[in-house]
Amino acid sequence: MLLEEVGDAITVDRLGYAEFFAANPFLIWREPSAERTRLQLAGLLPTALSYQAAPERYANRRTRLRSDLAGLAAWGFLRIDSVDQRLACSLSAQGRAVASSLDSVYGEAYRLAVSLVLPKLRNVSNVQLNRLALQWLDIENLRIDLLDSEYGIDLDGQGRLL
Repeated sequence: MLLEEVGDAITVDRLGYAEFFAANPFLIWREPSAERTRLQLAGLLPTALSYQAAPERYANRRTRLRSDLAGLAAWGFLRIDSVDQRLACSLSAQGRAVASSLDSVYGEAYRLAVSLVLPKLRNVSNVQLNRLALQWLDIENLRIDLLDSEYGIDLDGQGRLL
């Protein structure tokens, strides 16, 4: 449904941001606003448990995105493209037909969220988009790289980060 709204090819990085924040729009609209009210009237809840641990959920979702896109491409719903020499994708005709046929209360609420989130992502550089994501996720330059961390083993065999 997200790619249906985008229309043209979108880079996988931007798609990842758009997909996550459309599914979690109250990370953007935390304070009372017209957008927040519209989302609530559409049936989305700002108090949903899914808003807990958003940075971790974002990181997990980003790792799954490429495999999800590969599956959609394998089924013929997605075209692989390139935008500014970056991996990008767009809906195929078959994907557009399937996406337009999806009809549910949540689907309509998600479409509304997409229509509100996408304009926030347009016309911003990749650097600005990264900064916005950090702000919306409410983290200050949090970087976790377990492969680059020192790892120690204590005597009882339990691993711990040093």
